[in-house]
Amino acid sequence: MRELISEAEKLLEKGKTIDSIRLLQQSLKSEEIDRATLGDACYLLSDAYHRLGKNEAENALNYAKEALNIHRSLSEKDSVIDDLINLAHISADFHGIDEAKKYIEEAVDECTNDTQRSIVYLAYGDLLSLTKTGRKMALELYEKVLSLAGDNISENYFAAKYGIISTLRDEGRIEESYKLAKEVVDEIGDYCATLSNKKQKANLKKSLSYIYDVASDLAMELNLVNEALEIVKKMKV
Repeated sequence: MRELISEAEKLLEKGKTIDSIRLLQQSLKSEEIDRATLGDACYLLSDAYHRLGKNEAENALNYAKEALNIHRSLSEKDSVIDDLINLAHISADFHGIDEAKKYIEEAVDECTNDTQRSIVYLAYGDLLSLTKTGRKMALELYEKVLSLAGDNISENYFAAKYGIISTLRDEGRIEESYKLAKEVVDEIGDYCATLSNKKQKANLKKSLSYIYDVASDLAMELNLVNEALEIVKKMKV
């Protein structure tokens, strides 16, 4: 049954949303499905219906709530937090940011470690950054994530840096945004220099390609063509 869920997830990643829904609905009817797998299936179904837009808002919310109930009954803390963040995103799209905040606040209350807090702060920052009035607080949340990271260079660390870069860009602070983007590109390069395995370096750069993309885009916005090309080269080296 777990293989069926994995296949549905792959279909969703490929944009084959309807096919993914069919497979997930099929898994729900199986007598072999356990509670943990059922919770994951409901989470994926909520994501799939969310992608279909406003007409499927009710299905998206219902399956997200079902996933939350199941994961709570199993005391799966990380999954509970993921479910609450999922509900926040769905609510923000269909009912507005105020409704989403309720789920984010609930997610914060569920956190028991800094990794979980970083994930929630990132999600909240990403939601707030979508509104002009929320950008200031979004920047504060991204800074909180960086503070929690300390000297630990992690995926959350770079996601927070990207959040700051994007928010500054949205505010029209292009030069400031570009300066930070260049610094982060250099940080990635310095970190890669500490890795002896070429495959590790390549995988890291691939996973952080969005940083290089925004940095080169910003360089082009500032008509710094040579610098944009240099950034693209750094990603490939």
